[in-house]
Amino acid sequence: MSIIIDSLSLGAATSTYRPQPICDLAYNPEEIKARLSGVPVYTVANKQNEFVLVAGESGGEVRQLGLIFFSEADAHALVQKVMEQNPKLAKQSRVLKVSMDAIYDFAITKEKDKRAAGVTFRFMPDAKEVQSALEMYKEAGVPSTSFTGVPVFQAQGLTVKTEKSRYTPLFLAKEDLDVAVGAAFSQRESAREAATRNKAAAAEDEVESARTALEAAPKGKDRKAAQAELDKAEARLSKYKGRLSAMHSSETAPKVEVGCLEEVISRMEADADGEWGSVMFIPAGALASQQQ
Repeated sequence: MSIIIDSLSLGAATSTYRPQPICDLAYNPEEIKARLSGVPVYTVANKQNEFVLVAGESGGEVRQLGLIFFSEADAHALVQKVMEQNPKLAKQSRVLKVSMDAIYDFAITKEKDKRAAGVTFRFMPDAKEVQSALEMYKEAGVPSTSFTGVPVFQAQGLTVKTEKSRYTPLFLAKEDLDVAVGAAFSQRESAREAATRNKAAAAEDEVESARTALEAAPKGKDRKAAQAELDKAEARLSKYKGRLSAMHSSETAPKVEVGCLEEVISRMEADADGEWGSVMFIPAGALASQQQ
């Protein structure tokens, strides 16, 4: 693989970007960029902040490729490749961390061909996340040996709703999704268990009161009525105890799905009805790093 340099500058990509507030979308590029602003990517640049491009095949043609990595280690591996083929160039090369909003205009949007004529940008997903996606395919009964694009992961039940907004997190790392699912699932199950325990405790009090009333009731209709009340209270208590037992024996985790980042962005760009307006990207390591 040959290494070449082009004059496509990353100057704008290294400038400080202040994230915009997330709001209801009538989609335009700035709103999409706001959602991508927290996602870091890595590329290899020279001292002039120009992409180090590689010669590769795209669409059956040999073209200049700008590689955008989601793993910093993979970007450093490209520098090592440059070192092997062109030591002089490698001395001028460095791994540059930028946010996805900064590369959107020339690497993602439909206008990219006008801004970077002759250059094809290619996302290079983290191999670990690709493997996670393939494992999910296998578990779903869809064995595959390849995954196209950058995996994003989503789980049922993680959508956050407020009075005016709705947020659906899409995770760039399966490990972060697992942390979020574990926390949310644990909280929900704890809340359900606490509520059921409270109802069971109230039912126990009702049983005790009904027994006391039965013992004090005279024979005849009054005693039969007291017995009926006790039977009802005991039935309620049995029901809640059964629910508590079921909670511990049949815990099921939320459904987890995997998709493609490029497809999500494409749908956001074409969204005219706000269907994709709740998407919020969670960068790799955002949650898992807090668990270490």
